[in-house]
Parts: sequence; C-alpha cells; structure tokens
Amino acid sequence: MSSAGSLPNLITYLRVALAAVFPAVIFLPGAAAKAAAFAIFLAAAFTDWLDGTLARRMKIVSAFGSLIDPIADKLLVLAAVISFVQMALIPAWMAVVIVARDLVVTGLRLTMPPAAEKSVAARASGKWKTAIQFTVIIATLLFLIAREAGRLGAGQAARAQEAIYWSFFGIVLLTLWSGAEYLYKNRGAIGGR
Repeated sequence: MSSAGSLPNLITYLRVALAAVFPAVIFLPGAAAKAAAFAIFLAAAFTDWLDGTLARRMKIVSAFGSLIDPIADKLLVLAAVISFVQMALIPAWMAVVIVARDLVVTGLRLTMPPAAEKSVAARASGKWKTAIQFTVIIATLLFLIAREAGRLGAGQAARAQEAIYWSFFGIVLLTLWSGAEYLYKNRGAIGGR
C-alpha cells in the first residue's frame, strides 16, 4: 500500500470529510444540531491524535502524511471559524487573518522543493496553535449548545460572547506568531525554491 493510502492517511481523509460535514450541521436549528456539530468536531479532533499516533507506531511517517495532516487540521479549523463569523460570534477580519496565514504557510509547503520537505515538519508553535484553536472552538460549541437549549440568561450569553471574542483575538495573535516563526525557521528552504 502506498503511503497516501495508509491507515493513518485514511484517517486524515476522514477528518477532511468531517470538516466538510460540520458547517452543514451547525447551521441546522436547535440544540440537538449544535450537539451533533460538537460531536463531529470532537470526532475530527480525535482523528488528529489518532492518525499521528498510528503513523508513529506503524513506522510509516511519510512526507505526504506530514503535509496532508496539517492541511486537514486547517480545513477543520477554518470550517468552524467561518461558521462562527456567519453566526456573528466573531468578526470577519479574524477569519481573514487566520485564513491568510494558513494559505501562506500551506502554499509554501506545497511549493517547497522535495529535498527541503524534511525540514518543514510542523513546529512546536504550530502544534500548540492547533491545540489551542481546537480548545476554543470546543468551548464555543458548548456555548452554542447551552444558548440553543435556553440555559443561558441574557447577561450570561453576553459575557460568554465577549469571552469568545477575546479568546479568538488571542488565537489571531498566536496564529500570526506561529506563521512568522515558520517563515523565519524555514527561510533557507524558502529562499532555495
């Protein structure tokens, strides 16, 4: 079996599919739909841990897997962030910054010469960024479930939305920092394209 068709990569493809399903579910009315979106996101986040763990245990870590895995993460995060913009939970400019950073980094990875690919594995800051993004998205989904279920008063909902705003503001700063760090640490490989 080729590395592209290995079990870890098949799990990564599942994450891409879940990222596509997520927006279709989250916009359905009612708390049950928001709970379903929450479950989809959790399942997708779990595949992020599972595919990497299996790849290491099966010793089939590949350049293709190292590339497609962060792309799948980005698609999942972007599906949630763009959905939250449509729901007026966060401003559009935050999504624009996150999308722009990911387009730049992913574009560079795709155009990096093959010999340089081994040097562009995700940095620690990128992994922390993804983990924090997942955490804030999960918290936001829990807020949506509670709001749809009528468990929040007006004051509680307003405070929660303010907390969501500032949490995503922090994500924007972290996104910019990790992107700048990626560009700096890979400046040699980028210059050699």
